[in-house]
Amino acid sequence: MAEAGAGRKEAGGGPRILISNDDGIAAHGLKVMEEIAAKLSDDVWVVAPQTEQSGAAHSLTITEPLRMHQVGPKRYAVQGTPTDCVMLAVYHLLKAGVRIYCCPASTWG
Repeated sequence: MAEAGAGRKEAGGGPRILISNDDGIAAHGLKVMEEIAAKLSDDVWVVAPQTEQSGAAHSLTITEPLRMHQVGPKRYAVQGTPTDCVMLAVYHLLKAGVRIYCCPASTWG
């Protein structure tokens, strides 16, 4: 049975939600997940690889500099792996001490 109020935003804008993927910032699944998350919260962040990174989900970039650039409000592209994206978002971009719900976007692969 569905909980009363399920699917509605919490008072105060809702939880902080971080969305990432391995298909890249331009992937269709990322945009769909962002639209779904926006129904639950006003605090939705997208941090995803600049390019497709399938098969590199648990990899870390250690030999190249990581570069992150803003591509829209609360949307960032990272020149790195999906793990790099989450680590940069959690430890450098988003406010420390706030609970973050991390959601993977659906992928084609």
